[in-house]
Amino acid sequence: EDMLSGNVEQKYKYYGVFKLPYTVEPKDLSDYIVIYGTEKTYGETVRVYGVLNGIEIGEEFGFDIRYYDSQGALLSAVPVDAGNYSVEAAISGNTNYTGSARADYIINQAPATITFTGSGAGGYSFDYDGLSKRATVSVSNNLTESGVAITYYKGTSVVTAPVDPGTYRVVAQITDKNYYGSAETTLTINKAPLQLTTTPEVSGITYGTKVSAAVVSDNFVVHTVGFNSTVDGKFVPVN
Repeated sequence: EDMLSGNVEQKYKYYGVFKLPYTVEPKDLSDYIVIYGTEKTYGETVRVYGVLNGIEIGEEFGFDIRYYDSQGALLSAVPVDAGNYSVEAAISGNTNYTGSARADYIINQAPATITFTGSGAGGYSFDYDGLSKRATVSVSNNLTESGVAITYYKGTSVVTAPVDPGTYRVVAQITDKNYYGSAETTLTINKAPLQLTTTPEVSGITYGTKVSAAVVSDNFVVHTVGFNSTVDGKFVPVN
């Protein structure tokens, strides 16, 4: 605040001096500030800067950059992780000028590649052995399998882990907050081959009599090839 001085004079009778206080306010330049570099992909280096009337704002304005989270809280450091933020460019420390501008600041997820491991060209193929089967993956960008969600579908139903024979759709989705990507394949569990371990006994029959289950013993056993499991056999005539 300064004082404005002036003289008052009436010829032959009076004279005097008066002072009026006045204030010079800093000029607000908010309407002329534009922020650049407000969107990038995770891992990229993009400089954020303000422009005033087409000219980048320099140190003469005491220029500050401030970042805020999605809830509007001031951040103590420049955000690094993918997400939606806001950025403010403000003139500070200058007695003649003031002003600020605010804009959305977006860090997009970076792409990553998922590769299924241990599968053939047509997907995974296993023989039924009573145990659950799973797909395994490798991921680019130094990500690990822990950052991938693998879901199995039998038709439209989600299956925790495939066990029974059939073909399943396998969908792998990256869950890391800074990356995106997905991949699909199939996982097939084939019926296990069987072999007789106890031959069924056939009772004597008369010529011309059709063989039926009544003349075949039902105490024989079939064994699954490839793993230790047995199944009770039952005779079913074909013709």
